Amino acid sequence: MALPLKEAFTARAIGVLWDAYKQTMGIAPYLGSGFFPASKSPTMDLKWFKGSKGLPVSLTPSNFDALATVRDRIGFKEMETEMPFFRESYLVKEKDAQDYENMMNAADPAIAQGLLRQIALGPMDLIQGADVVPERMIWQLLCPVDGSPKIAISANNMDYDYNYDVDGSYKSKNFMELLEGSKWDNPETCDPFEDLRAAKKSMKKRGKSITLAVMNDNTWNKLVKSKKVHDYIIAKASTSPVFIEESDIRRFIRESEDLRLEIMVYDKLFIDDSGAEKTFIPDGMVALLPGKTALGSTKYGKTPEERSGDASIGNLSIVNTGVAVYTYTTPHPIVTQCIVSEIVLPTYERMDDTFAIKAY
Repeated sequence: MALPLKEAFTARAIGVLWDAYKQTMGIAPYLGSGFFPASKSPTMDLKWFKGSKGLPVSLTPSNFDALATVRDRIGFKEMETEMPFFRESYLVKEKDAQDYENMMNAADPAIAQGLLRQIALGPMDLIQGADVVPERMIWQLLCPVDGSPKIAISANNMDYDYNYDVDGSYKSKNFMELLEGSKWDNPETCDPFEDLRAAKKSMKKRGKSITLAVMNDNTWNKLVKSKKVHDYIIAKASTSPVFIEESDIRRFIRESEDLRLEIMVYDKLFIDDSGAEKTFIPDGMVALLPGKTALGSTKYGKTPEERSGDASIGNLSIVNTGVAVYTYTTPHPIVTQCIVSEIVLPTYERMDDTFAIKAY
């Protein structure tokens, strides 16, 4: 027999449903979460330590009442700022509750379970939306279109700007913007192999190893169409190939002594605040990374729902390390609210180990 809605639609039940939903829908973790694994902070404050061999990073929030502080430690710099807060809610109306109760009394209890799954799709969408937030942040850091890693976001009707490159050191040493004629959208004159080689050589001079290049499909297609890329492969081939495939180009980049790069095409989409579909990596941007390894962490803070949610009237569950799901029922009108909230911001301890190319 199906449970009453007030017992079936709780934060704990939604947490269990989310785990099942991920498996059923085949929702894989975002790529950025592998480079910035999630961890939980007990407060809204974000702190991390950056080795003194690299220049210190200062996060400076704008339109926010907490100032970043920088304090010296022996051989280290401590970075501190307050993380932004995101929250949305989903409402189960009185009509929804009545429909569910009617289905509970039906001969087949599976009908009520089917309706419950439909009602629960709202919170599933909110949780997926919560996961989009840190992924957008991560790729703003890894693929800074102006050369300086920063996070520009809107939350709580406020605009936040977290600058990880205040002194411009990353832009001056770890960023390359190609000039006209060299840009990858000009297939006759561009030379992507040389651009990748130059970036890798620049990092090697400073003792940094780059083994992975990540870009979206549009950027990869520009590389594939480059005339010079085809010329390199033909010159290296023992017999002249009739047709050069993408796999040939990947192999050349992976095996060439001057490159030794694995190519990863990341083309996952999200819907931005204006309703437009976008890729997490902007067109023309290439992130050069020291392999499939952690570069920082995705820090989650304690949300107001987690800190102060009334356990006597509500129900709390934490999913995906730091996303809070909180449900409660109001006495009049008798509706059930599901709130999904997060306080989140990435750290970027290994910023100096990465490189970005603006190819066009």
